[in-house]
Amino acid sequence: MGQAHKSGSLRKSHSSKLHIFLRRVSTDNQNLEMQLAADKQYRDILDDDDYLEFNELGVSANKVKLRDRPSMVNIINLIRNGEVNTLYVYDRSRLSRNFYEYMELIDLFIACDVKVVFTTSNPGYSPFSANYLVEGINGILVEEEGIGIATRISDVNRTFPAKKFGFEVLKKNTDKFYTPKEEVAVELHNLFNTAMEIKDMESFVMMLNVYSKLLSKQPTEIVKMILDPFYAGAKRNGEAYITLSHVKPFLSLSEHKSLQDTVKPFVDKLQHNLHQHQGENVLMPICGKCKAFMKYKKSKVGNTGTYTCSNKHKKVSIETGIYNEVLVENGFVVLKCLNHEKLKQKVTKVVNDLLNETYLKLDNVLSKIEHVEVEIATISTEQLSFKNRVETLLYRLKENKMERRELKERLLLLESHKSKVSYLAKKLNVAQQLSTEKILQLAPLLVKECTVYEDTISFEFFYNEFFDKEQLERMK
Repeated sequence: MGQAHKSGSLRKSHSSKLHIFLRRVSTDNQNLEMQLAADKQYRDILDDDDYLEFNELGVSANKVKLRDRPSMVNIINLIRNGEVNTLYVYDRSRLSRNFYEYMELIDLFIACDVKVVFTTSNPGYSPFSANYLVEGINGILVEEEGIGIATRISDVNRTFPAKKFGFEVLKKNTDKFYTPKEEVAVELHNLFNTAMEIKDMESFVMMLNVYSKLLSKQPTEIVKMILDPFYAGAKRNGEAYITLSHVKPFLSLSEHKSLQDTVKPFVDKLQHNLHQHQGENVLMPICGKCKAFMKYKKSKVGNTGTYTCSNKHKKVSIETGIYNEVLVENGFVVLKCLNHEKLKQKVTKVVNDLLNETYLKLDNVLSKIEHVEVEIATISTEQLSFKNRVETLLYRLKENKMERRELKERLLLLESHKSKVSYLAKKLNVAQQLSTEKILQLAPLLVKECTVYEDTISFEFFYNEFFDKEQLERMK
């Protein structure tokens, strides 16, 4: 829950803006004291009436949205009302772990001229910047760090999972005990025994398919069960195993270790196949019969997938691997025949024109905001009695600020497009050295549309006006 705390009595005067101290801990055992100690030096130089403290206890920024955090809602309202001078917070992750939420806060801080001070004692931690691009990059890093928290949580889940397939979870006071479920115990025992006897890849794949149907699990989930030491009443800690006394196992730890030696080469090959075909669906083709997008169906055991369509007509299908080979072959031809310098110059000019146009619009909006704010600031006592006049001005200000946000987002996107153009031009320049994977990655930037017929495939490409026609003829 969120807590707001005011040191001392109520504020004596509203003439000066507030200093806000925000602290957040997502679990009870996180160190609130560390955050308190970190911002103490800043509180010590302020009078009690000059600041407010907000403590969010047990609030996970990974799970709870900004609008559902009462303390953050209060802080945002104070900022919007122009009552905040400086916000003190330990680091960026205390504000939000979501990139888009973080950028909304940045827009608010900059728009309302709020100073932000990170109180961490880490000398290498980058201070707050009023530059959208800089804070945008920091926001991405914060979100990725939040994803990493799941790794720490996973250790608890490996020891005391909320539920585990094949086990009954029994609770006694605060303790948990895990015993095999009778209805699947036989099948799981048979699975582990069968896996110990596997001799080749064919029988390994057959076993996965059989138990996938028996246990109503995907083949990849069957593999995870075979590899999971929890079924042997243990967990991995690096290269060592730790026995879990609260788990009644399906097989002994020595049997589990022997099982790992048996299945390792087959699991490695399966994972290699899955990795090889991961991301193979790079460009969805169109059916030549009904002109609808074909459906991609990936293989359950690591083989190449398939594109199919049977939308009220005879089935049209093609293996994804074969389709991608043709895509790479044609993509290479396009990369070789594109005049990359001409393309870069033309597209860069278009993007620069859009950037200049957007900057002009932004300057215009900023002028409008300044004009409305002056009107509001200089409104006479008589005019204050006209409610419609005040509401109109406030509405205009809100609309202008929303437009400002949209223009700033557009500028960021245009700068991103500009970088992509440079990236594409650079790749075009070294087309002969590009790997199959790189050409596949570039395919959505090159191919406008691909149509699959029963016996042929046709491509329509972007950038036709930049093709070197003579080079294209020579490569046919």
